[in-house]
Amino acid sequence: MRRPDWKEMEVPMTPAERKDAINTIKTFPKTLTVTIANLTDHQLDTPYGEGKWTVRQVVHHLADAHVNAFARLKMMLTEEAPTLKPYDQERWAELHDTLSLPVEPSLKILTGLHQRWAKLLETMDDDDFRRTAFHPEEGDIDLDWHLKVYANHCTKHLGHIKGLLDKKGW
Repeated sequence: MRRPDWKEMEVPMTPAERKDAINTIKTFPKTLTVTIANLTDHQLDTPYGEGKWTVRQVVHHLADAHVNAFARLKMMLTEEAPTLKPYDQERWAELHDTLSLPVEPSLKILTGLHQRWAKLLETMDDDDFRRTAFHPEEGDIDLDWHLKVYANHCTKHLGHIKGLLDKKGW
């Protein structure tokens, strides 16, 4: 589904904005892990809103989405304007592993993946961030846009979880 608000984000980013976005990618797994560290299975299986995903689904979704994002980053750095493959995140969120697996495997994926992702981002120059791809749902994108989307993705989903914890007094 097209997200017009994401497409209209201001890019290219300033060096300070880029640094902040990379720092979000770098620190996100630890922040997420600390945020959900003491949740019970019942709490992990609580949706963050009516008709929304559970905390467990959100954590597994983050691993799924960020694995895809990292692969797309590498394609964009190594291929000329590749066409990226979308996936149905709603259907992925309904698969058995997402619904029932403990969150620890996804937290481990996120920890290692984000370490690699941040390191790669820190080595990129301005020309790298201008590299482009075609996304069938989003149109032409560049790596500045891609970075901003996924830094915002971290913040958005962490906000969903923290909002639930605050609402429930957990």
